[in-house]
Amino acid sequence: MAKNPDVELLRKVDVLDVRALKLKRELADLPTDLKRHQDKVAHQKQLVAQCQDEQKKAQKEIDKLALDVKSNEEQVKKYQFQQNTAKSNEEYATLKRQIEALKKANGDLDDRQLVFYEKIDALKGAEKDLRAALVEAEKSLAAQKIELDKEIAATERELGEVMVQKAAAEKAVPPGALALYKRILDKTQNRALAALQGRTCLGCRVELPTGDVGTLLGGKDIVFCKMCARILYVEDHDSTVSASSYFVGGKQNETSKDGNW
Repeated sequence: MAKNPDVELLRKVDVLDVRALKLKRELADLPTDLKRHQDKVAHQKQLVAQCQDEQKKAQKEIDKLALDVKSNEEQVKKYQFQQNTAKSNEEYATLKRQIEALKKANGDLDDRQLVFYEKIDALKGAEKDLRAALVEAEKSLAAQKIELDKEIAATERELGEVMVQKAAAEKAVPPGALALYKRILDKTQNRALAALQGRTCLGCRVELPTGDVGTLLGGKDIVFCKMCARILYVEDHDSTVSASSYFVGGKQNETSKDGNW
């Protein structure tokens, strides 16, 4: 089995392109875990803010109730003053009932204020726990950021080395073959080459005509998959494609009549 020299050179470029693509994807995926920690910190901050808002609302209710109590107390004073100048027992008794009603109302208002005070105390306790959890989340985020920066630096460093090796490998490829390779790579967005296993293109899983397999094994021409347009090659260790046995993937090659490809 002969091999096309241009394809063999392109296989070296392909290996490096695959490695570079993997590293680029890793760089794109690395911030994902950091985003999870950032979201946790943001959520924790939101919980703290909500807890503070609930305390403010409770305090507003207390202030509102306090104003009602003060208003009632001022009204009580007015009624008490009017009692001193009451002209009849009936008027005095009416004022007395009004005073008692206002005092009872203030007692209820005081009880309602107490409920809100207790709520604020509970919210302050909850806020303390939420803030402690926020501190831990921020510590975790900071640690994750350090690790991420290290991973990104290492990955970028490795990617840089791969790109240098790729540039060197590309220089060894004839310009025409390299331009062809790059056009296919732009189209597929992952790989421009595909291995042949038996008669199957591993790039798209389509079976090739035996004539194309024969041309590939002849090593003179570059052979493309008619489905995915990738440049085809045979792995060195692949015994499913053999010119000497005249079998391709377990079936006799009908195009080979004289024992030559």
